[in-house]
Amino acid sequence: MDSSSKWIAVLCVILSMWLGMKMKTIDEKVEILNGQLAAKASDINYLRKEAEKHQAEMQTMERKVREAEILSNEINSLRASLETLQSEMRMTETKALGTERLLNETKSLLRNSAESCATNIQLMRDMIELVRDATRNLHDADQQHGERIFAAETRIHEVEEKAHEIRSAMGDLRNSLEEELRKVLSSQRSNPAFQICNVVVEWAVKLLPDRSLGGLLE
Repeated sequence: MDSSSKWIAVLCVILSMWLGMKMKTIDEKVEILNGQLAAKASDINYLRKEAEKHQAEMQTMERKVREAEILSNEINSLRASLETLQSEMRMTETKALGTERLLNETKSLLRNSAESCATNIQLMRDMIELVRDATRNLHDADQQHGERIFAAETRIHEVEEKAHEIRSAMGDLRNSLEEELRKVLSSQRSNPAFQICNVVVEWAVKLLPDRSLGGLLE
């Protein structure tokens, strides 16, 4: 073997040794990188879990925010209702003051009315006494008036009986006069003067409302 071949062999051995060392270094670096990669993967898993936890917390926070918004709306509604109630309470207080004033005025009016009623009751009692006195006087006057009316009715009854007797007597007298007149007229039918009188009587019977004279024509 010549010297060049030896040097080539030496170079090959050196190169192989150097490559072996480089490969060992590369393997060490690969292992280191694998360890680092495993650590990074573990960190990534941890970060992923933390991110998921934070996401869950964010969702929880969002839900709480929505609930807070709902509560805020309810609080605003309650605040408006409270303001309305305060306004109504102020109006109620105003009405209560007005009612109290009216009650005081009503009490005063009732007190005055009670005093006036007491005065009116006394006046009514006095009037009742006066009415009783007047009733007694009217009763006495009624009794006297009744006696006078009874006496007057008795007198009227007596006068009516007298008038009946007079009318009966006048009827008898009239019948007698009519009978005498018939007799006179029947005896004077042929007399011209009687005929003239008969015509006059007929006209009088037609003109007068009392037709009882019609018997005179018979």
